[in-house]
Amino acid sequence: MTGLIKYISIIFSVIIFNLNIFPNEFMFIEEIKPGMKGYGKSVFSGTEIETFSVTILSVMDNFSPGYDIILAELSGNPYVEEGRVISGMSGSPVYINGKLIGAVAYAWSFSKRAIAGLTPIKDMLDLKTRKPREFNSDFKLFGQHFPSSGDGLRYIQTPVTMSGFIPESLEDFKREFEEFGFIPVQSGGVGLFNLRVQTLVPGSPVAVQLVKGSMNISAIGTVTYVNSNEVYALGHPMFNGGPVAIPMATAYIHTTVTSIYSSFKMGSPISTVGTFLVDSRPGTYGELGPVPE
Repeated sequence: MTGLIKYISIIFSVIIFNLNIFPNEFMFIEEIKPGMKGYGKSVFSGTEIETFSVTILSVMDNFSPGYDIILAELSGNPYVEEGRVISGMSGSPVYINGKLIGAVAYAWSFSKRAIAGLTPIKDMLDLKTRKPREFNSDFKLFGQHFPSSGDGLRYIQTPVTMSGFIPESLEDFKREFEEFGFIPVQSGGVGLFNLRVQTLVPGSPVAVQLVKGSMNISAIGTVTYVNSNEVYALGHPMFNGGPVAIPMATAYIHTTVTSIYSSFKMGSPISTVGTFLVDSRPGTYGELGPVPE
């Protein structure tokens, strides 16, 4: 009898443990079906979070080794209708029935429709607990986006805003940045009227501060999920660098530029609020608080 009680206690503890790890705020890929409708969150101007409509098209198992993706069509927002899947939307959270299913992370170049690939939220939540040896198991080599060429579904290009540089310098950096899947964008700082305190919440713009000082280089993405001091973003890697220590900052979106070739958000960092600690295939993970020296 004592053994049975002990066994039941263990099972009950495992159930409670799993409920604590994965509360009812998530919907996992096994529950997602074509035709389901939901919404996403992102910022296209300033710091105001807007919504867009999402229709699930399909779930693609083993899209790349060990990773599934959710295929969806975005609509219902003027920026999305005109600019389709916009650079800087990476990480934009998507919800069905109020539950988080994943992050906007993939797109087709020159697509006439706003069709996006979503990184499932379960893969992103695993970022925090990945062991160092697991970082080298990704199919993608450091700094190379998969697929790196052709007309396939690929990671959304990340806008990298640069301030303090002359235009000629931007051209010098262009090829190098594009090899990493970045779009170099000349930008400036944030005016005093925009320097009010911002917090990172799902749908907020977030800056990955690569260079900080008289010259600034920051990659602009979107926050997917926040749990206390934990921040999950992008839905795809920056450099696939594994364990990292890169400043994390709140960001301001000056405007969203739509074009046939490539639509992108033009943003700037506001204030450093924490550190990105993991840069891997399903996205980036960081923590609010201490910042790198």
